[in-house]
Amino acid sequence: MKIVPFEEASFSDDEVYYDEMSMKYVQNADCTEDRDEMTQEIEMSCRNNGTGRFIHFKTNGWSIDDPNDLVDIIKDFCKRANIDLEDVEQ
Repeated sequence: MKIVPFEEASFSDDEVYYDEMSMKYVQNADCTEDRDEMTQEIEMSCRNNGTGRFIHFKTNGWSIDDPNDLVDIIKDFCKRANIDLEDVEQ
């Protein structure tokens, strides 16, 4: 059996494809928030819109010190979701 993203599916009997994916990233809450909340979460999901995948972000709060922290999370998600980063400007 072969597992492939929807965009690469040939719909053969020996193949399973995935179409949607969701990941939740969690970090400690920052020092300026109400400490009743111990963590911050950002959820990233993707799905195929017929011409390619798009990424959706959902959070009630996510703090960063360095913009590269967010870039690293996006790159990790894209790697796990099999989203090609070759065309992304560096």
